[in-house]
Amino acid sequence: MPVYIQLPKQQTYFGLILDPLAVYSLLGAPAGEFANRPIDLTLVNKSFYELWEQLAEAKAFAARVALITKWVKMKIKPLHAQDIMLNEFLCNPLGKPMTVTHVADTLCYSPRHLSRKLKSITGLSTEEVLLYKKYLRSLDFIHRTTLPLTTIGHESYFTDQSHFIKAFKLFSNMTPGEYGLLKGAGPTGHLFHNVR
Repeated sequence: MPVYIQLPKQQTYFGLILDPLAVYSLLGAPAGEFANRPIDLTLVNKSFYELWEQLAEAKAFAARVALITKWVKMKIKPLHAQDIMLNEFLCNPLGKPMTVTHVADTLCYSPRHLSRKLKSITGLSTEEVLLYKKYLRSLDFIHRTTLPLTTIGHESYFTDQSHFIKAFKLFSNMTPGEYGLLKGAGPTGHLFHNVR
């Protein structure tokens, strides 16, 4: 998904959001290695430098999107049906409580094989991915509703309030209450401040 943000003084931020399998395919490392921090990809893989030069020459946003799209299609291997299902699981919000066994059965993996596959792609085991998806669900509730935190924890499928607080703090380094006080400060999970 292309992202375009116009910054003051003629600066332009151009970014790209890739799903976990695309990150793994392009960079050969789990998406978690690159999460929540800007990285100069020309240092990770030299082929990004050529792409970066082409993007610098293309002035229009549409031309940059076309360059990126063509480049990504050349670099990423086609996905098998099972990988497409795995990608959908990773990218879609958690709609109902799920167990490792249920996810493995749905995606046609053994629980152990699924955990190894997820660890290689995301850096997280199946249990950790499910916990992270609960956390993301709770973030959505915090930003979209005025529900009490106890209700948000329950609606996000945490077993109890203690589990909710512990998991939330694991991923955000703050409790849900502390985060709730900051929620008006910017978009959900946004890294950059004062972006227009």
